[in-house]
Amino acid sequence: MDAKVTTTDAAGNTASATDTEGYTGSNVPSVVVNIVDSALNVADTTSVVTFTFSEAPVGFTAADITAANGTVTNLQPTADPLVFTATFTASSPFEGTGSVSVSANSYSNAVGNLGGGSTDTVGIDTKPPAPTITLDANITADDIISVAEAGQTIPVTGVVGGDAKVGDTVTLTVNGKDFTGLVQPGKTFSINVPGADLAADPDKVGDAKVTTTDAAGNTASATDTEGYTGSNVPSVVVNIVDSALNVADTTSVVTFTFSEAPVGFTAADITAANGTVTNLQPTADPLVFTATFTASSPFEGTGSVSVSANSYSNAVGNLGGGSTDTVGIDTKPPAPTITLDANITADDIISVAEAGQSIPVTGVVGGDAKVGDTVTLTVNGKTSPVWFSPVKPSRSTSPVPTWPLTLTRLWTPKSRPRMPLATPPARPTPKATPAPTCRR
Repeated sequence: MDAKVTTTDAAGNTASATDTEGYTGSNVPSVVVNIVDSALNVADTTSVVTFTFSEAPVGFTAADITAANGTVTNLQPTADPLVFTATFTASSPFEGTGSVSVSANSYSNAVGNLGGGSTDTVGIDTKPPAPTITLDANITADDIISVAEAGQTIPVTGVVGGDAKVGDTVTLTVNGKDFTGLVQPGKTFSINVPGADLAADPDKVGDAKVTTTDAAGNTASATDTEGYTGSNVPSVVVNIVDSALNVADTTSVVTFTFSEAPVGFTAADITAANGTVTNLQPTADPLVFTATFTASSPFEGTGSVSVSANSYSNAVGNLGGGSTDTVGIDTKPPAPTITLDANITADDIISVAEAGQSIPVTGVVGGDAKVGDTVTLTVNGKTSPVWFSPVKPSRSTSPVPTWPLTLTRLWTPKSRPRMPLATPPARPTPKATPAPTCRR
């Protein structure tokens, strides 16, 4: 405190004197609690709390703090001896007011005076919204995307509920693409989707999602799905199993493999070129049918088996596409010819001397016979001995292709002089010759 005395003497002079003296007061210390964040929600459930004292507190601990609709943790002093901090975590899910308090008389100042209390509050909304969404049961009237509808725009509709509200966004995913619309009064929605995307969607399921945000900034979503039947045009693959057909093998299995189980598929839907298709049969697999293709004969060229487009359909009535497969055919056997020269020897007589020699038997082949083919000559009505020789090219300039052949064999006197061909395909009438005689 500060003291001052003032005096005046007889002459009227005035003067003063002062003094001071200190002492200890009895002020009640105070504290201010401050929850720093103005509001807490699902995205932000915690806030720093400060405790600011009027005097450095004595005996202040976490036990002096109480929290409502939340918890206080991590009480710490700071560099300022008048300030402490802690963390308030809001209860969840909760919607209402939270608070942090310091109890009165729970701490003191340096001279032992007990301190006053303090409280701060914060708005809490850690309860997310709970929207619902329901797609209408049928995407179209019959829940089937027809071929015609695949070329149109289809409105996909539904309703939302719960905490969803007018103006919320609904997202519909079809064929890997997102289409959006807004919730209308009455909590309905309608989103236009190209029919082509509905038809092309792999699983034929629409996926809908509504997202809403409440006043506290909490966001939540709800989903629903709805299946439907697509409008894919069914297809078929025709496969003639054998890669080629010939005289020895004129038939092949044919498979008809469909993308969907066909409706109305019959033998009348199949056409064949340069052959015939018979014995159409279903298999254990409802997507596969088999039949037999028989090549035309004699024929050389390409055969085919086809299924006509629009001749069958799938279960929802979409007409199917066509398909064709081809196969190489050669069922026309070659037609060789062979002609022995008119005379076996110069005079067509086997002399005794010639009977002891090797006699060249000659002739020509034609038609489809070719260089390198084998000619077999049977003599004396026996299958053995057999004379044979490969056909050799001719030097002849004749326009008719001919190939000379020469067969040699040491004949014995018992061999018959004439040598008929064993199995000629087309032998000309032999020239009449006199019976051979032997010379002595």
